[in-house]
Amino acid sequence: MKTIRLDGKVINVGPWDYGKIIDEETGEVLAITNPLPDGAVESEEEYVPVVRIDSDTVLSRLTPAEREALFTARRTVWQVDYFLTRASTTGIVSTNDPDLDQAKVMFAQLGIIASNRWTELLAP
Repeated sequence: MKTIRLDGKVINVGPWDYGKIIDEETGEVLAITNPLPDGAVESEEEYVPVVRIDSDTVLSRLTPAEREALFTARRTVWQVDYFLTRASTTGIVSTNDPDLDQAKVMFAQLGIIASNRWTELLAP
């Protein structure tokens, strides 16, 4: 496939979209309004086609257990995000925060904060 590079970086795949000003009476091209940038190089390169699959299709192919695990993980991430957002916005970590317990589990699983450290961290 035609590939156009500038300074080694791909700037276009496929034919370049030249803009043209054409004389309506003669059909003559009067000007090119979107010329290739100076130094651009055209070549033919092989591309491996990329298959894109709709996320709903992928979700529909998950087993019920996989789907439940995925959504549990998403809920956990949201809870931790809410917890961190509240803590950073207010400057306070509350021991009665509804998302604290899930955040503790998530931080321990990720190896960020060990579960046995929370008592010390939240001590008055």
